[in-house]
Amino acid sequence: MSTITDTAASAAAVTTAVSAADAANPVPADQPRQPRHAQQEPAPEGVDQSTPGQRPQRVVRRPSRVASEEDIDELLSGDESELMDRLASQLQGLSFKQQEMYGIWNPEDPEAGRRTFLEQWRQRHADRRAMVAGLADPAVPPQERMALRASYIHRWRKILFSCPTCWLLPGLCVCGRLQRFATQHTKVVIHAHHGEWGSASNSGAILGPCLEGTEVLLYNYPDHDTRLRELLADPTRTTALLWPGADSLLPSELSAIARERTGGCVTVVALDATWSNARRMQGWFPRGTLTVKLPAESTLKENKLSLLRPVRRYRGDLESGRVSTVEAVASLLLELEGDEALYRGLLDNLKIKVDACRLQKNRTLVYDTQEPQGPSNRSKWRERQAQARAAAEAGAAEAAGDGVEAAAAAAAEAGAAPSTAQAAGGSV
Repeated sequence: MSTITDTAASAAAVTTAVSAADAANPVPADQPRQPRHAQQEPAPEGVDQSTPGQRPQRVVRRPSRVASEEDIDELLSGDESELMDRLASQLQGLSFKQQEMYGIWNPEDPEAGRRTFLEQWRQRHADRRAMVAGLADPAVPPQERMALRASYIHRWRKILFSCPTCWLLPGLCVCGRLQRFATQHTKVVIHAHHGEWGSASNSGAILGPCLEGTEVLLYNYPDHDTRLRELLADPTRTTALLWPGADSLLPSELSAIARERTGGCVTVVALDATWSNARRMQGWFPRGTLTVKLPAESTLKENKLSLLRPVRRYRGDLESGRVSTVEAVASLLLELEGDEALYRGLLDNLKIKVDACRLQKNRTLVYDTQEPQGPSNRSKWRERQAQARAAAEAGAAEAAGDGVEAAAAAAAEAGAAPSTAQAAGGSV
């Protein structure tokens, strides 16, 4: 399945402009030596530089990066109508299954979904241009730039028309298939990095629809940052950050502190990011924030490998104990709540998300959780179209038959007229 993005349309124009600029400005001799593959220049057209007996070398042209302000201006001033035409041609090339997966298939009016998709894409492209212009403006403070980027990501996510809750394509949405649970005295908050927000392979997003009271917040998004500060300052709950630090509390110790302070009510904030990004996100929290870690024996009780591994590329040792956000939260809730059914149910929900994500990537299932697909609307639409064509052909044939009969009757009348005249003349 091909994913439609708003960057592919402008890549060719940017590459052509930057390549021409590179050719007009050769690298001076006093600059550092470049790698061999960067020094090689493509041979002129029609000239073979290979030695006799060898195959001609194939020159691979790589797209250049947008490095100057002129290139950014050219990207921002691109012809939007041309981009829309290219996107429309891509939509025409999508198969029915792809259209259904993107949620743009309407059996009653096949073109309506495409028009809606194009309109949404146009709005997203306009927002993206405004964001890029703000990021390229040196007068905009760094914090404001991050807010611009976070606001764009929060609204549009990574894929147009993806479900705003589970972040999968509409045709694979799992929100209605997830088991729902409620905790006794623990509230979960997912603090997601913008690199994870909207990602189909993200696990923390499903905690919102399946765990009552859970909030999924975007890092550096102004409204969500304000909400997280309110949660941290809530005097009725003991808030702790799930973090594997040496000074972090064990779940039993956190429960004891919560019973003394807030009657056992706990709010757990889980960072949803890569390890390097999570370390930067930890610095956002004020000093004195409690941290809690998982006991070594509670991490992936039966499994040595993460359930999210089939849709994620992990570096290093696969058995290093890395877990997904859902697995970490499920293990912590098992320690705090003691609910085995809750723990098992959250892991089952994660398996559903993983299988749906693999289907979105055109891969096979690993946990066999996908429900059988119902009858396709495509066959019904084709049947209705065939009936309409048959009715139209029958109407045309009937009209043609009536025309033939009328012509025959007219011809008969025309042939009968002379005979009548002759008969009249004979009688006179």
